Amino acid sequence: NREPSDELQVRVAEATRQLSLKRPPSPAIVEQFQQDGLTGLDALERSARELEARAKRVRELAVAVHEARVLAEFTKLVQQPEDQLDLLHASLLIAAVDNPELDVDAYLQEVDRMAERVKAQLPADAEPTVRLAALKRDLFEEQGFHGSRHDYDHRSNSYLNEVIDDREGLPITLSVLFMELGRRLNLPIAGVGLPGHFVVRYQPADNAGQLIDVFDRGKDLTLDDAKAKVTESVGEWNDEFLASSTKRSILIRMLRNLFAEARSAEATDRMLRYSHFLLVLDPESPSDRFYRAVLALQAQHLELARTDADWLLDHEIDGVSRRAIEDLSRTIDRERDAATP
Repeated sequence: NREPSDELQVRVAEATRQLSLKRPPSPAIVEQFQQDGLTGLDALERSARELEARAKRVRELAVAVHEARVLAEFTKLVQQPEDQLDLLHASLLIAAVDNPELDVDAYLQEVDRMAERVKAQLPADAEPTVRLAALKRDLFEEQGFHGSRHDYDHRSNSYLNEVIDDREGLPITLSVLFMELGRRLNLPIAGVGLPGHFVVRYQPADNAGQLIDVFDRGKDLTLDDAKAKVTESVGEWNDEFLASSTKRSILIRMLRNLFAEARSAEATDRMLRYSHFLLVLDPESPSDRFYRAVLALQAQHLELARTDADWLLDHEIDGVSRRAIEDLSRTIDRERDAATP
């Protein structure tokens, strides 16, 4: 039995506090514990494991604090009315929650600079169609923005900062950038969430507008082109597909893309993170509430799991079976009982 004595544990704790983070242990400390033999070695190994476990929890705390800070900022932002909601800022916050080093303000300023570069090429009284052509030319011909075709599902294509840096991305992230640049150029551009493919529409007041495929370097789309894209992916056309997307629906679609990628990667932590954001945007979504309860249970966030399960039990909902909710609730209770000292 090599159980360390109380005295040895005190010495290990004291030595740990005195260790330099910049230099290796001194010969004197090595000699001290060498004299304790295998018992001393075991005590040091036990201390190292405890410190590693504590460091892991501290890193988890840092992640949680960052996530809470970004989520609070996002929540405040999306509470604004539709016409005041800053889509660019909200999209960058979605990227920031996975990337603590991201400087959101720097990218907001970069998009302003991109718009100013286009403006500098134009006379002050340039017609809207001239401004639109200049935006397309600058973004797709001069800067080379394009759709990501070789690694389409990679999550970097959903991070707007990386789309700006790499000049490639998903249809929806490229469309958000195009819309936000258009807004800065006083161009009426709306998002159009076609099933399977997000596009934009240049929408002047005096005509029906023009669909534009930002993923395909700003190619103009006819209605037949749009129908062909949709029927290829979902099989049937509906004129409702042409409705302009709200900013909240765009953010939800971006988050669902990230959620799907995280599910494929079995990244429970990121799935749970995106669930928080989805429920800020749509707190009445039973499927997102159910997913979050399951993910919170898996991550041992039992109070959150209990809160979401209670919400589901208290609401009449479609799309999630009552039996599944009750089974989930019982599992949460068992986990909570097992965790109680």
